[in-house]
Amino acid sequence: MNHDTTPISDLSGSPDQIPCFRGYRDVQYRRESDQLFRDKLAEMLQSSMERLDRHLARQVDRGILSSLAAGERLKSRTDQTLRTIRATPDNSSPFFDACPCDDVQLSRLAELENKLLQNGNAIEQISTALANNDSPSLDAIGAFARSLDELGQTFALRSQRIESLPV
Repeated sequence: MNHDTTPISDLSGSPDQIPCFRGYRDVQYRRESDQLFRDKLAEMLQSSMERLDRHLARQVDRGILSSLAAGERLKSRTDQTLRTIRATPDNSSPFFDACPCDDVQLSRLAELENKLLQNGNAIEQISTALANNDSPSLDAIGAFARSLDELGQTFALRSQRIESLPV
């Protein structure tokens, strides 16, 4: 099984290079691959949210309150996204128990997952810049929020795709 959850930059290679692709190809590993992927994504968001929280605390300690409200809203939205990602998948989806799926369908799912990991990496970079005071707070919070929105939309699309995979 492929446990690699590092995003790849070129999706034109073999399907086995796509994160979790081999795990999804083998029916017996689908639930495990799904959980590994969701755990990795949640870990990325959790660490980013913790860096955001530390940044906001430092801002408050310095008496800088201009980004506090936006930062707190972003933490709440990040927490909601984390709950969605960590939620137990609908195990009644035929995808998890069905015979092998078409590689084209699995490739489409893997492309979404790669995009999710790229969004997660972008959020991590933004939160690291915030933690290091390398970027203006409100600008970085806005970039974090846009990346989080894209991640949430892509995750919803991934869930829909899993539910609708022909088996």
